[in-house]
Order: sequence, then C-alpha cells, then structure tokens
Amino acid sequence: MRLSLEKRELFVNGVKQILKTALMLFFTFALILSGYYLYYQATTLANFQISNFEIKGNSFLEKSKVMQLAKQSVLGQNIFQANIQLVPDRLRDNPWIETAEVSRKMPDSLQVKIKERIPFAKIEMTDGKTFLIDRKAFLIKEIESHEYQILPAMQLNDDTYYEIGNSLQSEEIKNCIKFIEKILSVKNSDQVINFTSLTMEEGGRYTLKTPSTSVRLSEESLKENLDKLRKASKIIHQEGLKIKSIDLTFDDQVVLELL
Repeated sequence: MRLSLEKRELFVNGVKQILKTALMLFFTFALILSGYYLYYQATTLANFQISNFEIKGNSFLEKSKVMQLAKQSVLGQNIFQANIQLVPDRLRDNPWIETAEVSRKMPDSLQVKIKERIPFAKIEMTDGKTFLIDRKAFLIKEIESHEYQILPAMQLNDDTYYEIGNSLQSEEIKNCIKFIEKILSVKNSDQVINFTSLTMEEGGRYTLKTPSTSVRLSEESLKENLDKLRKASKIIHQEGLKIKSIDLTFDDQVVLELL
C-alpha cells in the first residue's frame, strides 16, 4: 500500500513537471511569435517609413538644399532597417559641409545636424578664377571677384593645383592665411588696416591693398610695422598728403610714395 502511494506521488509530480515544461515552452513560443509579429509590423508599416528630416546647423546653405542631400539615401526606407550613416557621407560631399551627424526620431524622422565651413578669405588663381576658402585653405566654391567683399583676397603668383572640395597644399597659401590671422589677432584697436587684398613677396613680406592705398609689411616685424603705420598716419592726416603706397619694411623709417 505504501509503495503504491509513493508511485502515485511520483506519477503526479512527473505530470506536474511535464505541464510546467509545456507551459514554459508555450509562453516562450508565444513571446517569440509576438516579438516576430511586432518586428514584422515595425518593418512593414508605412508609419515607420522615413519621411521627415529635422535640419540644424545650417547658415550658408538653404535648409531645403540640406534636406535634398539627406533624402537621397534613405527617403521612404524603414527607420529601423535604413543605414542612416549614408546620410552624413552624402552630406559631406557638399563642400560647404565640414561635419554631419544623424540620429533617429520615432516613428518616421531623422535629425540631421551639420557644421558648415566658415569662409575666411578669397583666393585669386593665376588663371583668373576666384574661390572662397576657409582657414584650412579648403576650396568651398568658385565665386565672382566682387562677391564677399568683406573678406580679404589673396593673389597667387605661381600656378598651383586646385579642385573644389579639397584643401590647397601650397605653402604660399598657408603662409598667407597665417599672416592674415596674425594681423587680425594684433591688439591694436586704433590702427586697423581695412585691406581688400593681399599678395605675398619673398622674405616674409606682404603688400596689403586698401581702398585708398597699399601698405607693405614684414611678417617678422608686424607689431613694429603697425606702430610705425600709426605714427605715419597721424603725419599724413596732419599734412593732408595723398599717398599711393606706404612701405614699412625698412628699419627705423617709413617710405611714402605720393600721388
């Protein structure tokens, strides 16, 4: 009798274990099936197709232009399956855009943040073409010589290879950029040179053209040259002189060419 009860108890426990295992398998299968169903819905429903783009960081480029570039790779694709890293790659093909970041915003939008290149100067090539460049000598676009008048123009003396969307490798250009930065960084508020163009000479000397005259300076003695220019400007103003050019590169003197 006792043995029979033990067998019965073992049988009942076995049945319970089988039922427990069956329930676990059922719930696991149901969970997998539900997950697959949700995945299927998320990857097929029109609600999750990329259709909106939020653009940030543009200033020089029209928002519509940035949006057009962003759309080319992923518009209409499922937001979960689309390779959104194609968007920054496409955006950086535009010379104005230095960096680009993109992120998903459910259910159907991409947030696009760009950093544009900042125009620093114009550069006039020996073939007569004029380009807009940033501080890294990166060619942003070809322009007319009268555009961006607030920016100084650098005039090249020698031929150099160039291509829009790439940085110029000429040491002459790099030195010109450094010289402009040096001028702009001089703390001398009462003697600001409003120059429109710059040409480089041998020996670290530059000629700056202003609306009324031209000024020749030495990079090595820039601060001293600017001090001499301040003193010379007072004399020129007092005497009412008409000046064609001012040469500040000689030691302890200023050479004036009168009109």
